[in-house]
Amino acid sequence: MSNEHPGINPASSATPLYLACVGLRDAWTALRADEAHDPKAPYSEAFKGSAAREHIWDAAQLAAVFAVDSVLDHLRALSLSYEPAARAQKDWPAEMWPGVANYTAGRAVLEGCALAGWFFNPAVDAEERLRRGTRILLWSLSEELKSPNPPSKEGLNFWRSKIEECDMRVRNSGRRWGIEIDGVARYYSHQAAIDDLVPTVGREIYHEWSGLAHYIAWAFSDWGSIRVDDEKPGLRFAFRNHEDRHFILIDNVAAVVTLAGTRFAQYFGRSANGLLATYEHLHAHLQSERPHVENALREKFGV
Repeated sequence: MSNEHPGINPASSATPLYLACVGLRDAWTALRADEAHDPKAPYSEAFKGSAAREHIWDAAQLAAVFAVDSVLDHLRALSLSYEPAARAQKDWPAEMWPGVANYTAGRAVLEGCALAGWFFNPAVDAEERLRRGTRILLWSLSEELKSPNPPSKEGLNFWRSKIEECDMRVRNSGRRWGIEIDGVARYYSHQAAIDDLVPTVGREIYHEWSGLAHYIAWAFSDWGSIRVDDEKPGLRFAFRNHEDRHFILIDNVAAVVTLAGTRFAQYFGRSANGLLATYEHLHAHLQSERPHVENALREKFGV
């Protein structure tokens, strides 16, 4: 895979990770920049109904597209983080390795893909998509209410009136806003969106990646060891690179991106073939290279 990338060290354990992230970044960029639209695709449902309905739908669609753009930013960050190690012609020292920071980026990718995938999901009908879009907008307003510069009452009343015009009832608990569905208050949450996009392992990887992103002790328990430094006072926590875990991380990131990108493409009537082909290629490459990395780590550390 490295022939198209001069200066890449084929012996570096970071090279497959770097190439996978570059492939994802480029495929996501192409999907995002594609201007093709099928007039029969789900997005066209926005134009059927009242002006209030179209207003809410457009605003929610824009929020989902912002999430798509944010995913691209984090894919860029992931590729940049592995590039120095992939280009190094000697061992990359542990203190220079990106480490758990890439789990924070992965978590952001997961949340962005989940939000976009939840709204763009082509399997839901127009009424459910309108409800989902409304919940996303109210979640945004809820978060804005907690900020140092909360929205004006006029702004809140504007959205409430639009929502009520669409025969939905706004419900709020403190500063958490949602809508009533079948007599129950429903809000937006990343976890619910992740369960919709990745119903099998989404909850597990979100828990792990969030633990590392939020510096929770249990998440770090097997990443290194505490030692007393004889030269300097105090304790030191010694990390290894854990390149093998990064193979699992990037493989999961690629799967999440591909699932969300496919929904995004179907929503607008585009082709996701380029993204799907990229995923199949990089998944196979990561799977084939990972055993070599694991063997090298066993030889070096004896585990």
